Amino acid sequence: MPSLIRLAIGLALAGLVDTGPAAAQVTTSAAPASEQCPSQAAAAPLAVALRVADHYVATIEPKLHYGDLLTLYGLERLAEISGRADYDAFVDRTLLRLIAIPAGKSAKLNFANYRMGGLAGAYRCLQGRYPGDPQLLSQYARQLVDEHPRDRNGVFCHPRDPGEKIWVDCLMAVCPFLSMAAVKLQQPAWHEESIGQYLGMEKALFDEKLGLFHQVQNFGRPGVSIDTWGRGNGWALIGLAELIRCLPQDHPRRTAMIARLERLLVALQPLQAPSGMWRQNLTTPDAYEETSGTGLILYALALGLREGWLPQRFRPMADRAWLGIAAMVDEQGAVHGTCIGTAGNTDSPVDFWLTRPTRVDDVHSFGPVLLAAVEMELLRRQ
Repeated sequence: MPSLIRLAIGLALAGLVDTGPAAAQVTTSAAPASEQCPSQAAAAPLAVALRVADHYVATIEPKLHYGDLLTLYGLERLAEISGRADYDAFVDRTLLRLIAIPAGKSAKLNFANYRMGGLAGAYRCLQGRYPGDPQLLSQYARQLVDEHPRDRNGVFCHPRDPGEKIWVDCLMAVCPFLSMAAVKLQQPAWHEESIGQYLGMEKALFDEKLGLFHQVQNFGRPGVSIDTWGRGNGWALIGLAELIRCLPQDHPRRTAMIARLERLLVALQPLQAPSGMWRQNLTTPDAYEETSGTGLILYALALGLREGWLPQRFRPMADRAWLGIAAMVDEQGAVHGTCIGTAGNTDSPVDFWLTRPTRVDDVHSFGPVLLAAVEMELLRRQ
């Protein structure tokens, strides 16, 4: 029985394309010098996670942005394994504040389910402790399935711009949310919708020769972008990993979805840098090493190892990736080396992705690092 289903039973008995607010310093620096060779204690996953979480809670006011919603999910998961009730309290206060924002008082959202907290809100419902109206889960899941615009193949597309624009980032926004809602509300059809969204996005954006995802289709001229963006492949992986995590053990497509996870990780294995990191554009050997993409990749990898979906030959890959990520977190818990929001299109040359600057404490940095740390901690406890 998947761990989320076990949890649900036990308790009953989440702009345009990846754009974030300009908040902190933009830089092209790599790891902070003092952290490039962290001590064993400093690099321990739980220690790193607590440092990052404390820094985030003390310095960031989360917004109604998918990057912050992913971070809230990371804090929920961290609170479970650390016993830190203050993280849970922070999440609940933040969700209540975000839920209360009137629709006309916030930026236009690409997915309405962000208004209840996205995957962080869905996971709170799964835990049986959502701080708002629990009926919102059903409301936003049904709105997504019944009302959100789709392309001709049924894939959720941009809600305002014409031209059937789709982007890989959406897999994080919709698959975990629908899959968690399917478990909590016992709606098997939403498992099928989640699977269908992944497969539809794969059909549109997956490069069979490379074994990797491109970022967008139909943004700009008709067609697919030419990148192999690291965070984009991370978005695909977290969507797929959460989908699998929620599927019943006897679901007829479960084995095929696990095979897809392994296929993507096999393609990523030779692209891992000596530091353990993955690069901003995965297939460009001299591209800079990027933190958020590495965190998302590692999250799916470590979760797959812990759940027994993946063979143990992947374990050294995970251990190297963790050391790379730990080196990007400084003593105060700030996260370095994360690419800023990246709205690629089909006219963009590869240099567009290669020259995107990094930002210390970018909105996309915290969630991937927290989730990777949580899964590595749980993996080490086995």
